[in-house]
Amino acid sequence: MWHLEVIGTKTKVSILTPHLGLLSVLKRRWTASSFALILLIPFHLAITGCADKNYYQIINGSVEAVNDNFIKDRGYSVYFSYDGKKFLLDTGDNVSSFVDNMKTAGISSEELDFVALSHSHKDHTSGWPQLRKQQPQLPIYIPPGKVFSYSAEFNVVNDYLEMSPNITLLHTHDESGSIGIKDELSLLIRTGSGPYLFTTNSHTDFIMKLEKAKGVLGESIFFHSGHIARRISPDDQILATVKKMKEMYVKQVSPSHSHPNHDDIFQEVFGTDYVPAILGKKVPLDLPK
Repeated sequence: MWHLEVIGTKTKVSILTPHLGLLSVLKRRWTASSFALILLIPFHLAITGCADKNYYQIINGSVEAVNDNFIKDRGYSVYFSYDGKKFLLDTGDNVSSFVDNMKTAGISSEELDFVALSHSHKDHTSGWPQLRKQQPQLPIYIPPGKVFSYSAEFNVVNDYLEMSPNITLLHTHDESGSIGIKDELSLLIRTGSGPYLFTTNSHTDFIMKLEKAKGVLGESIFFHSGHIARRISPDDQILATVKKMKEMYVKQVSPSHSHPNHDDIFQEVFGTDYVPAILGKKVPLDLPK
């Protein structure tokens, strides 16, 4: 019972006491609500797309798809949203499936900053004319050599070219390259975990790529995605190359655009550090701190 006849400090204390109890309850509820909101932030980011700013995504390939909306084929194309840039490595084999998979992934040609073509084979280059039609000024980068006979203007990468502090196009030349391909482009991405190397068919020697990438970046490759040889390469050659990768301190591998039997070799050598490649799946990339 409150005694309102009591004046001064005692009155103030007796009146404030219930409010202090209420404040204590409100404080507990606010703390719980704030904690719940913090837990919901990752979910909110996933819904709004803010968590998807830095990732790569296979757009065309023969690997298993994340869902039935993505069309599998023998071509190869990888999309990147990283370090404030959006770009493609290769543009697939079938124009229809390339365009459909781009739409399924929610990627517009108008948002692309550039495209890199690893080499001139059809299963890697079929989609670029469609992209150029939609964005005439789209920069397209190619390796040197005479195998690209297209009339459109291209940017030739000799040695290597930094597209940003964390994105590098890497050129390798190999006189013994297969099927007439002596020059190829690969992609280097600096991440908080370490350098990522993305290759395609590797008509030029793969170990040469690893060594050059290490020389350019000054550190060993942490993660490799793509293929390390021609699709028809014998298993013993693949095994020797995969073991060499391990010796050169590659930590994780995610083979794609390769013969399915080769995946068993990667799993044998890398164990739990073998990461299955999945068509259409967004794979996060963390920026260096």
